[in-house]
Amino acid sequence: MTGTKQAVESAAEAMTDEELDTAIAALHAREHELLTAGHGEAASSLNDTKIVLQAILDRRHGRDQIS
Repeated sequence: MTGTKQAVESAAEAMTDEELDTAIAALHAREHELLTAGHGEAASSLNDTKIVLQAILDRRHGRDQIS
């Protein structure tokens, strides 16, 4: 696990479900803006963060993880 991913995961673990939902929605909106503007690499980075947050939220609620 990279240092950045580990830091994101640690911060996300401290968030409430509502905070995670809000962060995921904000990241999704920004990712869309970046893709529309042609900034695929930056959008991909946000998507990676969004996936980490979603995985934590899913794990809390016992939802299946994507392998």
